[in-house]
Amino acid sequence: QLTVSGTPNTVGTAPPITFTVSVMDSQNNTDAQGTVTYTIIVVNGLNGANNANLQGTYVCKIDGYNDSDGARWTSLSSFKANGTAATITSGIWDMNGRDQSSGEAASGTVTGTYSIGNDNNGLMTMNSVQTPGGTGSKSMQYAIALTNAVQPAQEFRMVETDDVGASPSGMHGTGNCYLAATGAFASSTLSNNNFAFGIQGEDGSGTPKANVGRFSAGAEGSTAGTGSTPGGAITSGILDGMRVGQSGDNGGTFTGSYTTPDTSTGRFTFVINPSEGGGSITFVSYIIDANRMFILETAGDSGLQVGDMRTQQQS
Repeated sequence: QLTVSGTPNTVGTAPPITFTVSVMDSQNNTDAQGTVTYTIIVVNGLNGANNANLQGTYVCKIDGYNDSDGARWTSLSSFKANGTAATITSGIWDMNGRDQSSGEAASGTVTGTYSIGNDNNGLMTMNSVQTPGGTGSKSMQYAIALTNAVQPAQEFRMVETDDVGASPSGMHGTGNCYLAATGAFASSTLSNNNFAFGIQGEDGSGTPKANVGRFSAGAEGSTAGTGSTPGGAITSGILDGMRVGQSGDNGGTFTGSYTTPDTSTGRFTFVINPSEGGGSITFVSYIIDANRMFILETAGDSGLQVGDMRTQQQS
């Protein structure tokens, strides 16, 4: 085992450090095969110069897999990034996966910190706390890249970087995040509008599957929402899907209900009730703006499906 350590003498980008390691036996013999040359690039750490570019409420979808069995997981989140303060506050998340180790159908809160460099790349730490259905906390590390230098950034991408070293996280994933239009966190985004969605994932055995569908959302108060939250009715629903080993799907109709979106996070839930076979399926959704949102299956079917939903632009 070879360990190299030290501290740079000055701040700045150092020239590459090159050194040669030779292996010698007890008779002081060595040859070319016992000599290796290494080069180490030393660069500045993040200076937080562009922290102000990450400011506002962001909605994210992170997709990943467990190292142990390849089971898929997905997390949706909504949080506030506080610009030059470089902190994450007022955050919530929902997560589902094929097995319990990935926090199946869990939810909770999230806080964190970040640092964005001059090139609009940075690092982010997200600290999550599970609330209903379980307890526990977890800290995850991500490398992030803002898609533009405007203030605030309209989008950013992220990749998990903590699945390495002596204590790897045991999971890995990538995510897409969008600056949310918080004015769309309202019942008017759903009430009397039509929606089309696409979802894909895997069943409880890991078999890939995918579905597309559409529905009409009735006026607020047209029916009780799921749970105790007011909401509206879902009508004129139709769903088509495919899975590996399935010859075809002629589609099926459904009805259901939705809850009123949370005005701080844009989160709401909806339930669909297929007319032919099977029980109800529950989804959680996070609004990005009046026309875009993420949806995640949380109950009623084995496995996991996640995707996007859009407001239909014509009747």
